Amino acid sequence: MNRRFYGNADCCVAISTMIKEQLVAWTQHAVPVIPSAMSNFSPNMHVAEQFRTRYPERFIVGHIGALVDRHKGQRVVLEAARQLQKSHPELLFVFFGKGEDEEALQQESEHLSNVVWAGFHPNIGDFIPALDLFVFPSRNEGLGSVLLDVMQAKVPIIASDVGGIPDLVHQNNTGVLVEANNATALKDAIIQAKNNHKASTAMAENAYSRLHMYSPQAMAESYHHIYHKLAK
Repeated sequence: MNRRFYGNADCCVAISTMIKEQLVAWTQHAVPVIPSAMSNFSPNMHVAEQFRTRYPERFIVGHIGALVDRHKGQRVVLEAARQLQKSHPELLFVFFGKGEDEEALQQESEHLSNVVWAGFHPNIGDFIPALDLFVFPSRNEGLGSVLLDVMQAKVPIIASDVGGIPDLVHQNNTGVLVEANNATALKDAIIQAKNNHKASTAMAENAYSRLHMYSPQAMAESYHHIYHKLAK
């Protein structure tokens, strides 16, 4: 089906280098890469400030995504939280989202005093600035466009080195990449990010400076260029 669907297209567009590598096997045409655009939200800082007041003197490590472990890897975060619960009690792991594994994940983390399930919020962009660190240990990912929203809020990122994520997170430049499915590697990266605030802030600033490449205008112009070529 994929070969027929993509093979008959006049042009296939990939949102990441990883997806491009898949598409080139199904089409004879060149495959341009046009990443998803950031949402370009304007956060309500009052919401973020109110959220932070709930957890005074805590270093908030956030995760946003559908609660589907086989995709987003929430159990990797929970294992890192378990390893850090006694040694770093100031760390607080906050999960935003809902999904098919929600009940099971909450039950599995009942013994963890450093885990909070914050639920689904349609205005999630208002909460991102409240985070000290964002972790994204996906087991597979086409791109991970939520990372663009986190970058816009200048929150440091640790993500797994899979799929299209390395297109956005450049190792030790715009964030930190760790091996997928490796809770110990994630734990170590979290400790390093917390202890080296200067380096984490610098990477977040670097990520923010690249966001013009992922603006809605940049995406629209790229597609307009393709449509114009096809229409000739």
